[in-house]
Amino acid sequence: MNNLRTFEIKYLGPTNYKGSRIKIKDLRFWDTKTISYDYSCNSAYEWAIKYITSKYAISIDFVSEWENVMYLHSENFDNRLV
Repeated sequence: MNNLRTFEIKYLGPTNYKGSRIKIKDLRFWDTKTISYDYSCNSAYEWAIKYITSKYAISIDFVSEWENVMYLHSENFDNRLV
């Protein structure tokens, strides 16, 4: 059985002062990153995958979902979201 690193992805809707955002929480290192939503992507988790793989060189192996929260799973434990 392999150990997996999990990222929790939550969509944050727009407010009077800020546009839509995505909150990425690394459940291994407890780092969080909030990024602006990219409307060229079809969904929040698609944008999160694109962001994590391009900025941090972390490959996403599979995706799961539980009650409006997406989880991205990876075998890569090298880079942190700082």
